[in-house]
Amino acid sequence: MNLFGKVAPVKAEPVAPYLGGKSQLAGRIVSQINQVSHLSFVAKCEVINDINSELVTFFRVLRSHEPEFCAAWNICLPLVRSLKHYTMQISTT
Repeated sequence: MNLFGKVAPVKAEPVAPYLGGKSQLAGRIVSQINQVSHLSFVAKCEVINDINSELVTFFRVLRSHEPEFCAAWNICLPLVRSLKHYTMQISTT
């Protein structure tokens, strides 16, 4: 039973999918929860929890500083690609 009635599932793509992610298990986890009689209360909240502290920091930066992160990413990505191309040229000579 849910205080808000039936809630439609939300399909969300992970920002940075990785091997330890639970997105593959989400449907199975929800089906297990739905098999148990329970009352749920949903409040607007956010939980970022992972053993990888760098991943947690990444999501916090995205949450709090998205425009700044995107601007920095747009500057850095071409530089990284150029450096990779440059180092590949050096290694082949």
